[in-house]
Amino acid sequence: APVVGTIIGAVVGFLGGIVGGATIGKLKDKLKDFPGGILGAGVALTTLGLALPMALIRMMAFPVQIFPIVMGGMFAKQAKTATDISFLVSPKGVGGGDAGELPTWDPTIPIPEGCPNGMPVQGGTITQGPFAVGCSHEKYEAMDFGVAMMTPITATHDGAAITGEGPGAGKYVAIKSMCEGKEVISFYYHLWDWAFSGEKQVKRGEVIGRADDTGRSEGSHLHYQLRGTTKPIEYYLGLTKSYKGCCIDNGIPCQ
Repeated sequence: APVVGTIIGAVVGFLGGIVGGATIGKLKDKLKDFPGGILGAGVALTTLGLALPMALIRMMAFPVQIFPIVMGGMFAKQAKTATDISFLVSPKGVGGGDAGELPTWDPTIPIPEGCPNGMPVQGGTITQGPFAVGCSHEKYEAMDFGVAMMTPITATHDGAAITGEGPGAGKYVAIKSMCEGKEVISFYYHLWDWAFSGEKQVKRGEVIGRADDTGRSEGSHLHYQLRGTTKPIEYYLGLTKSYKGCCIDNGIPCQ
């Protein structure tokens, strides 16, 4: 409504300026008939003096009135984008753990079919465990593996994979599947590149990218994160002990 009013006002002001100009054109005729000429000239000048400034004010106000509408559309688009990728942020407690006591599990129980199973990278060193207070995993069921650049990264389960890139994760791959009747997602952050681009069905053990330190990272490593699982991440990695809370950057060794 403000935009329509502005456009109408600008048109009216412009037409008023034309009328005022036409009136000035008759000044000579009006001035021949004094004092009627003086009165006509006054009317003409008053019309022009009011119409032109009003038109200019309306035209100048148009960008100001349209700006909130344009910006509103931009922020709405950004909000939609944020909503679309919200699944990339794993909330506290998701993944079968939390920030409380050390988790326990029975490593002799086979990992169910369809669930993440095994290591996403061979070799390397665990540099941070899940829910590491004071470190980047404080709220996440995730593990960091320090590895050399270009080290191959493999999928830990079959599923629908997608590639992406963000300021924190850098280049990443996310894989979605069903595990024990629930939807689970595994994430692989800070990659140098991808083995594919876009969306693809991948198989467990398939190379999906190579390690690096893209995004918010201070060295070449893989950030591996799970969402939607019911047991600690170590169980799905095939580990027999908990690495919860360890963070070498905070002086807590991961051994």
